[in-house]
Amino acid sequence: MLKLKHIPDKSWELDKQKEYNDIIESIEYQSAGKHILPEESDNSGIFYALELTPLDKTKVLIIGQDPYPNPDRAQGISFSFRKNLTAEDSLSNMFSKINDAYKIENTCTDLTCWAKQGVLLLNTSLTFTEKNTTKAWNKFWKPVVNYVINKLIDYKKNRGEPLIIMLWGCPANEVNQLHYKKDSEFKNTNIKILRSSHPSNNYGACRKGIYKGSEYEAPAFMSPLYNPFKECNDFLKSHGEKEIDWHTHL
Repeated sequence: MLKLKHIPDKSWELDKQKEYNDIIESIEYQSAGKHILPEESDNSGIFYALELTPLDKTKVLIIGQDPYPNPDRAQGISFSFRKNLTAEDSLSNMFSKINDAYKIENTCTDLTCWAKQGVLLLNTSLTFTEKNTTKAWNKFWKPVVNYVINKLIDYKKNRGEPLIIMLWGCPANEVNQLHYKKDSEFKNTNIKILRSSHPSNNYGACRKGIYKGSEYEAPAFMSPLYNPFKECNDFLKSHGEKEIDWHTHL
């Protein structure tokens, strides 16, 4: 059986033995002997995000898509590189927004320090293998990811604790529980959703019509009027919570 170095924190209740073993067996069946990413190492793994950020410590949810298709990068927490490489594309643009708000010039690409502060960096697919489509893995992981999101939202609603949810790009904005049509359910609550185009898309907005014919439109990630990292901290501070230190370091 696949040997995991990291398992979900028990607060997520994903450690029920039979249920957990079924997931592992299914991963092995789906991968059919292929190299599974992220690799299980000291600072990477399939369930790394759910180990680093317990349910009761989560203050921010950032939805990613799937692990990087490169063993050196794939880590198991969204947008993060397992090794300290040069930030490119999405992460580079994220660091640019952080620098705009806080004059922080991040060079470390490992976002573990964010996760340990309560930022759940959750991909919609927790695994990647060559020749297995992202769509297939997304379908496989959908019940688990939906469970985690529902549990987090219910937990925060019941306790009246603040939660920031960052949705970047069309796939993230169309996650069932967080679809734009549900925004009215979060109004006047302790939960705030920050939507935009994907960080890899420098200037393009998620224009109306992109969400299944809707009239909805999200701003461009790189718009000077949009800074989710500052909005996040302003919201947390207004609810008496400690702000996130967006500086990255090992």
